[in-house]
Amino acid sequence: MLTASRMRTLRAVGDTIFPSLSDRDPAGGDILPEAFGEFLPSLAADKQKGVGLLLTIIEIGAIFRYARRFSGLSPEKRERYLEGWGSSRLAFRRVVYRALRDLCATLYYQDSRTWPAIGYAGPPVARERAAGTS
Repeated sequence: MLTASRMRTLRAVGDTIFPSLSDRDPAGGDILPEAFGEFLPSLAADKQKGVGLLLTIIEIGAIFRYARRFSGLSPEKRERYLEGWGSSRLAFRRVVYRALRDLCATLYYQDSRTWPAIGYAGPPVARERAAGTS
């Protein structure tokens, strides 16, 4: 289960990685907290704790660079902070960033609200059922 603080961090991470570019394009912060809430129970307890710890590290780590928590940073500083993780000389930081980014992308694009903005009509089986050709 994600705490309120971790949900706030996740919302900020989502809005940073997937900012809303139009009315048809929902921001990541609108989708990821719910998506993570549904996904995390499917993980083993140690993996759930790992995701929670990762979010805490992202949130608190920003204090050392910006004297503010990640969720309290401007969008530009949040983006620079995450880019720093992605291009770090430390392999651990790069791997952690990529794991978080890839998990966020998977959960974000599974949500049907994101599909119109990328021109995806949905799974072929669902389209066939909607057209009555199953």
